Amino acid sequence: MMKRTLEIILAVFLFSLLVFICRNKLNVFYYNRAVTSAENGSYASAIEYFRKSIALEPSAAAHYGLGNVYLDVNMKRAAEFEFRLATIIKPDFFPAFEALAHLYLRENSFLQAEEIMKEAVASCPGNWKTGELSDLVKFSRFTDLLKGATDAFTSGDKTTAYRLLYEAVHLEPQHVFTHYLLAYLYFSERNYPLAKAMADKALEIDVKFFPARKLLGDIYFEEGRFENAVAEYNAALSSDRTDPVLLNSAALAYMNLERYDEAVRLLQEAAALNPGDVNLLYSLACLYRDSGHLREAMSAYRAVIAKDTAFPNVHNDLADVYKNLGRPDLAVAEYREEMSIVFEKLALNPQDPFLLADMAAACNGAGKYSVALDYINKSLAVKKDHPQAYLVLADIQKNLDNLPAAQDALRKAGQSSSRKYSFIEKRQESNRGQTAPLPTP
Repeated sequence: MMKRTLEIILAVFLFSLLVFICRNKLNVFYYNRAVTSAENGSYASAIEYFRKSIALEPSAAAHYGLGNVYLDVNMKRAAEFEFRLATIIKPDFFPAFEALAHLYLRENSFLQAEEIMKEAVASCPGNWKTGELSDLVKFSRFTDLLKGATDAFTSGDKTTAYRLLYEAVHLEPQHVFTHYLLAYLYFSERNYPLAKAMADKALEIDVKFFPARKLLGDIYFEEGRFENAVAEYNAALSSDRTDPVLLNSAALAYMNLERYDEAVRLLQEAAALNPGDVNLLYSLACLYRDSGHLREAMSAYRAVIAKDTAFPNVHNDLADVYKNLGRPDLAVAEYREEMSIVFEKLALNPQDPFLLADMAAACNGAGKYSVALDYINKSLAVKKDHPQAYLVLADIQKNLDNLPAAQDALRKAGQSSSRKYSFIEKRQESNRGQTAPLPTP
């Protein structure tokens, strides 16, 4: 009897062992077929075989594999569920945590990605890949904040731009570009002290970050501190002389210091880098004019007109050069051309203060002083802090023999900008020689 019992037990054991072996082999078969199907792009078959494998034996690897197939067919929530099951079955199964983190990052679900990263660190101690995953989540969040801030700034939502940038600073306090973007944002709002503070912080992090040097130059330029601007522009140029905009900015700073030789050299260098840029050519023409090289200015203004006959104020500028060269006939023709061009532009935008000022300058040059006075008053009614408009007003009043009014207009030209323009001061001194000084308000 005992022998019979032992035989039955042995038979049951052997049968169970056989079932286990067969079941295990079948499970491996299904799993391998699922992997092969997924690699071949047969996703329906892969899903079927992974499910059969899981039915025989739920494993972290099978759920992870099924989750990846679901991702391939864009079933994200199903994939998320399978990855989660993998972490439950095997809490230290790092690939599932990694897959979940990547899934959340692709969906910009940064808080969920951060939570998964924390779970991975706690569940997989000693796994060096958790550090990589943590860095990836942090960097992805950081770049998303920068992109969001840039998009907000572009759309005019500066409040959101500030908030996102300061979040980025909190996340990565030593990242130079975040401080630079904040400096640029403050600069765009003319908050020069905070713009300078942020640019200085960027340079404290990376002294060779030349865009911050250029921005500091722009800040000093707007403040009228041209010596400081030149110093910063030159520091930036020591790192990069291939930026025409930087070269142009440095040239304008030199021009305001009346260091025309350096300005001409820099603008010529900029124009050589970008010969098709009409703005650089126009700046060079103005520099030639202001430095007394009238024939070079005439040639440069003509070149601007050849590229863009409707370039703002260029016919007025060329007319002024012709007048100084003793060709009033050519000057009048250019003033009239400017009047014709601006008249068409004003039909589309009648309240543009810059167009109104250009029209006033053209009418003044053509001898239509009362018409010019009407246009310039309209320009200043729209934009009271318009230095160029006050300069045009000064010329009109001078032509009307109203020297006190001309002097007053020059004073307002200087007051309407934070910059210190040497040529405005010179014109004020010239007028003081003809009339008594006005009291300072």
